[in-house]
Amino acid sequence: MQHDYALHRDEVFSFGVWVSQRRHVLRMTQHEIADLVGCSVVLIRKIEADARRPSAHIAERLARALQVTVPDIPDFIRVARAEQSPHRLPPPDHQSIRSPADLILDMRPRVDGNLPAAVSSFIGRTHAIEELRTLLLRSATRLLTLTGAGGSGKTSLALAVVRPLVARFPDGIWFVDLAPLTDPLQVSRAILHAVGVLEDSQLAPHERLITWLRYRQLLMVIDNVEHLLDAGSVISDILRAAPKLQVLATSRVPLRLQGEQEYLVAPLSLPTHAAEPFEQLMHVEAIQLFTERTTAIEPTFCLTSANIRAIADICLHLDGLPLAIELAAVRMRVFTAEQLLAQLKTDGLRALNNGPRDLAARQRTIAATIAWSERLLAPTEQTLFARLGVFVGGFSLSAVEAVGGDETLDALEGLEALLMHGLVQRITIDAAPRFRMLEMIRAYAVERLATHTDADRVRERHARYFVACAEATVPHFLDPPDNAGMALLDREIDNLRAVLRWSVDRGRSSSGHESQTPIELGLRLMIATYNYWEVHAGRPEGHQWLEQLVALADAVDPQLRLTAILALAELHKFFDAPGAWVLIQSVEGAIADTGDWQLQYTFACFAGWAETFLDWREAAIQRWEAALAQAITRGDLRWNADFRWGIGFAAYHLRRPEQSEQHLRECLQLSRMLDSHYLIGETLFWIALLVLERGEHVEGHRLLVESATIARDTGNWRTLRSTLECLSDLAYDTGHLEQAEAIAREALELAYREGQIKLVHRLLYRLARVRLAAGDTDGALLLLDTALKTNSDAPSGFWHPAAALLLGKVSAACGDIRTARHCYSQSLTAYAMEADLHGAAHALEVVAALAANLADPLVSARFWGAAVVLRTTAAPPMWHPSARFAFESPSAVAGYRREDTAWDTAWDAGQSLTWEQAAKEALAWLMQPAHPLRTDE
Repeated sequence: MQHDYALHRDEVFSFGVWVSQRRHVLRMTQHEIADLVGCSVVLIRKIEADARRPSAHIAERLARALQVTVPDIPDFIRVARAEQSPHRLPPPDHQSIRSPADLILDMRPRVDGNLPAAVSSFIGRTHAIEELRTLLLRSATRLLTLTGAGGSGKTSLALAVVRPLVARFPDGIWFVDLAPLTDPLQVSRAILHAVGVLEDSQLAPHERLITWLRYRQLLMVIDNVEHLLDAGSVISDILRAAPKLQVLATSRVPLRLQGEQEYLVAPLSLPTHAAEPFEQLMHVEAIQLFTERTTAIEPTFCLTSANIRAIADICLHLDGLPLAIELAAVRMRVFTAEQLLAQLKTDGLRALNNGPRDLAARQRTIAATIAWSERLLAPTEQTLFARLGVFVGGFSLSAVEAVGGDETLDALEGLEALLMHGLVQRITIDAAPRFRMLEMIRAYAVERLATHTDADRVRERHARYFVACAEATVPHFLDPPDNAGMALLDREIDNLRAVLRWSVDRGRSSSGHESQTPIELGLRLMIATYNYWEVHAGRPEGHQWLEQLVALADAVDPQLRLTAILALAELHKFFDAPGAWVLIQSVEGAIADTGDWQLQYTFACFAGWAETFLDWREAAIQRWEAALAQAITRGDLRWNADFRWGIGFAAYHLRRPEQSEQHLRECLQLSRMLDSHYLIGETLFWIALLVLERGEHVEGHRLLVESATIARDTGNWRTLRSTLECLSDLAYDTGHLEQAEAIAREALELAYREGQIKLVHRLLYRLARVRLAAGDTDGALLLLDTALKTNSDAPSGFWHPAAALLLGKVSAACGDIRTARHCYSQSLTAYAMEADLHGAAHALEVVAALAANLADPLVSARFWGAAVVLRTTAAPPMWHPSARFAFESPSAVAGYRREDTAWDTAWDAGQSLTWEQAAKEALAWLMQPAHPLRTDE
């Protein structure tokens, strides 16, 4: 019954009635009063019913909860204890009423919450932690959801973010793990239990939770929400009811609630590639985590330059996924990093099945972690998930529709669900979005696909899609401005490899008609892309794929097989020119019988290149000239340009500059008419070599720059590398050392990326030469040492006599005369054996300079004289970078010449020597005991 105390002042009120009226004035529930007092709701009910008297301690807390003024509190306690009449109490509606929330902050002691203590260090994610803390400290952020794939470290990140923030939340930070729950109706009860609030028989758990939270200022970390998304209403309700409550949730999918701010937790940072310098790799987050966890189980483990590349490859293979890295690190108790990497590539998910026992079952293996996400998908979404495992390295929307969808499955709708669940990632945000699966997730999807009855059909659809894509690039391959064909093949290179692998495997494991479709698709793919492998993606790999497919192609369409053999010969010539010629001869008659002019043109083109690589350049020119005459008769401009380009190339190597330049310039004119940028770049490069050999350096430089620009635009790395080498040499010859070094380093990056070891050696030599010219002997030695360590073929340890000579020059500059003499001897011996007159001349000049510095002027003069004559008798050097890198301009003799008759006589005697005699004398002198360097230099 509601009492009006003002109208019934003389009415005797009980203490319980006063408490009840006061609570109603404050608009508070019995539960809220009980929470403030720190007692049960039952006790409050009994007090209001005058069925129970509170203790003095409870009475004091009750007075504060009911906002009794401080002077009135003693009377309140005495009334509560029945020590004086209730009339001594003020009216229930006296004074202004404070906010219940403010009262809560005054009455309740601060609590920290229930955050689990950290049992291991947290690695990396510094930027993410700063971002998330900034978000949480904004009052506008009520619901922040960390999303991401299973194993990406959402829970660990959430805890790392909130642990230092406890002081910011007077009512604590509370951690609630929903993973064990199976029913959304259990969520409210789980939160109550987590925060330590007893349930009330009179209220449902949800109502009890809202009552308890209403005026509290706290942060709630709700973990693993993804499988209980229907419980989102609980989170929404408590956020609406408790204005000072904030929620940090972790879920593999967004909660899709109003006010939700989503934060995608990406994997740990990774190196661009495993070949990065040690100092950079050791600071990469994924590698730091692997090292930390490995050290925890194997204290003697140490990150070194010997194992860091294998560890970087492990982290790259695991996509920087923290859980996968931690599970892999456990294996380091048994394996080396190299062995573990091999096992991961062989066994995949099975290698990551040994997580700590105190982890949840779903986190003890990567497969269990991914299975947890898969179970949350609808059946059609699970089917699409398995099908998308066929893609390697990513896929586009059109690929998803072509390969993943069918009449019963909307691929785009399913893709959206997979994105929400973190099983697929969007990796581009431009007009043509692209998607991918993390490698461990893809491996799981592949295992799931293997259990489907339509797995073979899915793989064939995947192959047909990418064969069609590759064939569409052929007409305009290597052509700017956008170079869409090259860009497409670069983007899909891993999918192309997957198709080729499937074609070869199916061809070997099946028989009859069943095996022909995969083989035919593989052959079509290689025919469409052989030029891509030759100039851009790596000749050895393309050659190996095509060689395997041709060996399985006995029963395929004859014309398809003939074309494939020609393409194989074209790639084969780089590794085995005689073998390429055998392939050419094996199909010559069959191709002539086809009557197909395009196929015959292709045959003539490839046969001529095989002859060129066999040094049968005259025969190649004759073949191409005959084919050129037919192309001119038929008005075929494309083949006209191709054959002229071949003739110009062969004539250059036969040292026929006029014939070479005539055909190359006509090829350039035709190529510009055809807008064939690939041929434009090629012909510019070879014309530039001819121009440079005439001494026209300015024009040669202009042509090289244009060639490099086109080669870079078209992705023609082969020509770009060669052009950069020449440009670096030009800069070095003209004294522009910084420019020479920058250009050589760009070429070196390409060489490393493509595994071109010989080119790596040449470029390291060029860079060392520049460093020496700049006075940096330490830098030059380091570069030469790197080149020597990458060479295992040459018995002497030197991959070229020029390298030995340069190492000798660096050693002499450092005062190490013994090493210098040894290197000069090796170099001069090699040049003499190869009858390389340019190299021998420069070696004699270097020995002459050493003799002068060792105070042996007459020996010096004799070798200088021999070197001058030798240079005049040698043929002019070619400017091709494979030869030019070892060419050195004549060393200046002026600084060593002495104005006396004896020196002139020795000079004249040296000029009378044959180069064999001069080399023999120089070697004999180098074998003599070392003398100290001159001190007057």
